[in-house]
Amino acid sequence: MKLDGYLSPGQSLHRNMLFDAMYAHVPKDPNAHVQIYNYEISPGGFTNWHIHTGATFYLTLQGLFEGHFEEGVLIKGKTGEVYSEPIGKIHRGHNPHAELPLLGIGIALTSPGIEAIINVEAPPWAPGRGPPSR
Repeated sequence: MKLDGYLSPGQSLHRNMLFDAMYAHVPKDPNAHVQIYNYEISPGGFTNWHIHTGATFYLTLQGLFEGHFEEGVLIKGKTGEVYSEPIGKIHRGHNPHAELPLLGIGIALTSPGIEAIINVEAPPWAPGRGPPSR
């Protein structure tokens, strides 16, 4: 991601927009809970299976991100890209790079008293789990 070199001669400020969208799921409560954190996923590593309970935004600082869902890889992020993950949909993150750790910044917004991320058991459709039982 390019961090500098945006200023023209005589210009003192430039904002490089990374994510600009109306997002209906941002909590309207003035006491919304806001978490901002950094994360690292080892080369070839995965997060736990989990769901988000509110709006999330991620900035990839280094490496590659894949979001694995029942339908497959629905979200990808590479260095300098911002993406969002859906609310209430079971998934896990993956760093497909063989040598480079995935580094990023996450922002999660939830209504007061609600955990932003809830870890869950691997769903029946997860790789290695076999077909769902009927």
